[in-house]
Amino acid sequence: AYRYLHMDAGHLGQRLNLAAIYLGLGVSGIGGFFDDQVNDVLGIPVDEAVVYITTLGRPRTRL
Repeated sequence: AYRYLHMDAGHLGQRLNLAAIYLGLGVSGIGGFFDDQVNDVLGIPVDEAVVYITTLGRPRTRL
């Protein structure tokens, strides 16, 4: 149901965070974004929407 949509997205994001940390990867959730612009860049149809964005990669080594 729609009322659980954002809570479920947050749960999935948290699981991704935990898995990434376990694997030694860097991860950061994006707190806010312009959904229409993201949809345009990714080619997502107007009847669908991005509800959660996170970045994932290798952390920079310290000098």
